[in-house]
Amino acid sequence: MTPEERQRREEEQLLAAAEERLELERERQRLDGEVVPAEPAVEGGGGGFGPRTLVEPVLSLLRNTQALKVTFTTRDNSSYARLLDQATFWYQAGFTSDIDSDESRYAASSFDHQETISLATSMKVTRTLSLDFKYAKTDSRREQVGSESKNRREDWPDVTLSLSGIEKWGLLGGGKKEGEGWFRSSSFNVGYKRGLTVNNYTETSTTPRSRPRCSRAGRSPSRADSLRP
Repeated sequence: MTPEERQRREEEQLLAAAEERLELERERQRLDGEVVPAEPAVEGGGGGFGPRTLVEPVLSLLRNTQALKVTFTTRDNSSYARLLDQATFWYQAGFTSDIDSDESRYAASSFDHQETISLATSMKVTRTLSLDFKYAKTDSRREQVGSESKNRREDWPDVTLSLSGIEKWGLLGGGKKEGEGWFRSSSFNVGYKRGLTVNNYTETSTTPRSRPRCSRAGRSPSRADSLRP
């Protein structure tokens, strides 16, 4: 279980415990004959329907959306064959990819440049349902023996749906209390990823390849560990 899933499960357990305590308190007040506070009335009438009724679901999704994580990396690499001069300190230390020598002092050379950008965020639709969104694009360029080749790799959409708390479903023998079901914990993940690859493209010609991929995974403990004695 990843740290995010562990944190999500702890939040779900705390929220479920708080709701259960609230329900028990209301039931106790009913049995003791105390007046249970009513829900505040919505101004404007109309059975509680208003502009906020339409906006609240959108605001709730925004509040449960994680901050967008953006990562940008760049890499430069170069190589020289049969170099007659001594490489400079800055080249050996990796601060520059240019050896700063005359072309007659080496037999061949090659240069590689790569840029990668990735974005990731997640959204919690309900207590047990969440969505993860990812986007990644990599552009690379290689120069060698007077020729240049470019490649591109793009992954979008990359979506994963995660459903947890399946062990609490009545179909699997789950109950309101912790540990009443057949399984200790159970979850279901399904994902869809579409990848676009373009190799050796120029300004006038491309060779794209698109490979959509859908995957799903379910996780539950073994029967020996999950069944109650």
